[in-house]
Amino acid sequence: MRFKVENWTVIKGERRHSIQLLHTFSNNRIGIFLNDVMMIREDIGPNGQGQFSILVDGEPYRITAVMVNGQYRYTLEILEDQSRAARSRRKDEFRKGILFISVLFVGLAVAVIPPLLRQYKVYKTKMELAQHGDSTPGTITSIKAASEDGDFTIHYEFMCKGELIRSEHIVKEALEGIPISSAGFPVTVGDQLGVRYLGYKPLTNELHFDFPTPQQAQKYKDLASRKCWEAIPPEKMNPRYKVYCGCLSYFAYQHYGLKGLAELVHQETDRNVYGKFNAETYQRFMKKEDMSKAEKQCMNIAAEGNK
Repeated sequence: MRFKVENWTVIKGERRHSIQLLHTFSNNRIGIFLNDVMMIREDIGPNGQGQFSILVDGEPYRITAVMVNGQYRYTLEILEDQSRAARSRRKDEFRKGILFISVLFVGLAVAVIPPLLRQYKVYKTKMELAQHGDSTPGTITSIKAASEDGDFTIHYEFMCKGELIRSEHIVKEALEGIPISSAGFPVTVGDQLGVRYLGYKPLTNELHFDFPTPQQAQKYKDLASRKCWEAIPPEKMNPRYKVYCGCLSYFAYQHYGLKGLAELVHQETDRNVYGKFNAETYQRFMKKEDMSKAEKQCMNIAAEGNK
């Protein structure tokens, strides 16, 4: 098993909130989503366990991942000592003079509440963009070298009402020193991708790697075709394989979108290097019934065109 998914539902009055945990074992990384919006993406520590705090409708919760008998177990719990009800009780206790408990609460608030509020702000921004944002093409203008944490800073720009807006985005994945987008493709200067922004405050925006422009999508298809061609053994090299690879890339994109192209791009990538797309996921992808048929059809087309 390459990953584990755990789901919880939190009910607050008439509102239901979904919390999902995605644990990728290849890099031991945890992703936590609140109502389908990613809030946390962190590695589990070397001791084999991790704790992650998240704010749900103003209430703090803690998710714990711990190894038990060789298997990971995941729990979700509300932090009662930091909830609104608890804070109200502590105010009463403060008025009664229980100074020690009040000081303890302040210490916890200083350590825990600010990160939770930042997460909640990110979540609110994403929701605002989803509900009220406009979309436009953006262009990557520069890429800052990886920081000590291995993160790349991607600079991009787009037009809003005749004004050029510049912004940036952090990319954490990389292959051979090149940043890799969440869609699985190398990020390069000149890439054109969708940007979601608020018309009344365009500095509030977000770059979407999964919404390339038609020109960028063609660039990804060309890359998938080239990777397919490069994977052909030298002893089998024949011009018809270029037709075959172009046909296969077209089919993969038409039926599976960017995911299909990413599988072709990473057909020779080692699983230990990149867990999301690699040689193993490619083999499973090509064993799909429709991809097996497409492979044969594309080979026939290539053979007919090169008689």
